[in-house]
Amino acid sequence: HDHPDGGEGEPGHEHADLARYFPLRATLPVPGIYDVVATIDGSEVSFPVQAFAVEDISLILPGSPFPLLETPTLDAPGPMDPICTLFEGPCPFHTRTVRDVLEAGEPMAFLIATPQFCSTQYCGPVLDELINAAGKFPSITPIHLEVYENPSEVGGDIRSPDIRAVQAFADLGLTFEPALFLVGRDGVLAERIDNVFDQSELELALARIA
Repeated sequence: HDHPDGGEGEPGHEHADLARYFPLRATLPVPGIYDVVATIDGSEVSFPVQAFAVEDISLILPGSPFPLLETPTLDAPGPMDPICTLFEGPCPFHTRTVRDVLEAGEPMAFLIATPQFCSTQYCGPVLDELINAAGKFPSITPIHLEVYENPSEVGGDIRSPDIRAVQAFADLGLTFEPALFLVGRDGVLAERIDNVFDQSELELALARIA
């Protein structure tokens, strides 16, 4: 970002030492609305979270077998056009299908994200994070899947009534993106990270299934 009071021509820069979000994992005793309260730099902040009963959740949960999805690849893209919207793309995670990886008994990091058409600003950055981390975990196979299968057909207008979400979006019970699914060698979903994550959180999650 740029500082408005910065010198003329001062280049944009980052503050890598600042924590921009705080991941919290908690087991809540019963469904309902809770207030999470935290003290950050001496100031108290709070926000509400809602816990749902398991039977009311359509999204695939950790501990469930991961479905054998026939995801598109560069060699067999099917209706996907484009197969990857990474701006420098396509990314290197489109060579194997989810089914192939699971049947081979390999751990998998499966990311559903669309950098160019994301409803938030997270899809591009989290895909970049996975690209950066993948080389540190060679036993884990990363796969990337776009959210929409026909952006080219509708001229990039994802508000078009003719836009189609990939079938995996419904198969996994998703209503948002991006989402990262971490699957162990046993084919069971070990962990899911929704929306934003940074390199530290990602590498901790990958280490659990490596």
